Order: sequence, then structure tokens, then C-alpha cells
Amino acid sequence: MTPSVQPDSALQTPPPSKTPRPPAITVVGLMIFFVALLNIGIASLLVLSGQVAFNLAASDMIAPLESEQLLTEEGDLLATVIILVIFSIVLLIIGIGFLRLERWAWVAAMTWLAFSLLFELATLYTSEATAISSGFAIVLIFMINSADVRRAFGIVRRQHEATPLTPLESIDRH
Repeated sequence: MTPSVQPDSALQTPPPSKTPRPPAITVVGLMIFFVALLNIGIASLLVLSGQVAFNLAASDMIAPLESEQLLTEEGDLLATVIILVIFSIVLLIIGIGFLRLERWAWVAAMTWLAFSLLFELATLYTSEATAISSGFAIVLIFMINSADVRRAFGIVRRQHEATPLTPLESIDRH
């Protein structure tokens, strides 16, 4: 009695069908990592340059009462380094979640970009800074809100939301 031999193709299961990740997700995820690494680099340069002292007493960090400022220069640099490190950690977590297509990461990235855009617009209004980073945040917000990115994160339009028009439909309105 000869055992029946099945061809190799019958024994193999086909790989699960996986839709390709939209390129916008990869671009935004990498940009989040880039900003986090840039913040870490700035904080590291401040520490390595010797401008930031970690052994400051509270009296060395807080400005005198007659001063208009809250912190001394040393205290301000230390607070800047701490804030940059915290922001970097948060951005790294958001970036990992974004690349893993976690729904919370989409919401966190959208919230982060909205707050950064508001901060940039306030900075533009109060100083003579350039609008390059504001334009960059606007482009990232549009990329995150594209239909394929929202679909990849499981964020779908509700029935009561307006359906987007195709470019031809938006031109041909009577």
C-alpha cells in the first residue's frame, strides 16, 4: 500500500491577505520619530554644553520676587530640558502606536498636531517668527485625515457627516 502524496501547493496555506499600509502613515510616523529625536538632540546639546546644572537648589532656580520672571536663567534652561525630554518620550510612544496602526495613536497624533498648530499660530501672532512649521503641521493634519489613513485606523465617516465630493463633482455644481 502506497501512501498518497499530496502536492506541495495543497499543503501550504495561503498567506493572510494584508492590505498595504498607506504611504502617508509611514511618512507621518517617521516624522513623529524625527521630531522626537530632534527634541532629544536639543536637550542633549544643552546638557553636554554645560549650560544646564542638575544640582540646583530651589533658591537657584526661582527668580527673586522683585523680578518679573518666574525662573532664573539656569532654572529656565533646566525646565526646557525637562520639557523636551517629556515631549520626546510622549512623541516616541505616539510614533510607535502610529506605525502599529493603533487607533489611540491617530487620536493622539491629531491632538498633538492641533495643539502644536495653535501654539505656532500664537507664536506667529506675538513674534516675528516664520510660518514654515505651521505649514508643515497643516500638511501633516491633511495627511492624517486622508480617507485611506482614516480607514487604516478604523476611523470611518458616520452617516450624518457630509460625504466628500470628487474633484469633478465639486466643479460641476449647478
